[in-house]
Amino acid sequence: MELSTGDHFLNARRELVGFSFLLAGDTEVGQGRLVKECSNVEVESGSWLKIILTDDRSYNNDCCQLIFPIAYSDDQSDHILLVDECPGCWNALGFRLTSDSLPETVS
Repeated sequence: MELSTGDHFLNARRELVGFSFLLAGDTEVGQGRLVKECSNVEVESGSWLKIILTDDRSYNNDCCQLIFPIAYSDDQSDHILLVDECPGCWNALGFRLTSDSLPETVS
């Protein structure tokens, strides 16, 4: 499973509110739990994975085409994506980060 390039979704204040990833040929992510069990994740047109991290559905795609590595993936289709800061792309997060510990893997 691999995600190749991605774009940022920005609200009117240029705050980061989500991501769009081109699924690199392999559709494991698009068919896995990440898409099926998360209300803020969807696959568009069979090849774009969209993740929206806020209730604000008014956003623009910055089309930056950055490479997003996967920090963690397991056989249960759980994924953690590592997203680098992108100077000039966005100026703040449009959502709050949680301080909760990571949940246990579902078997």
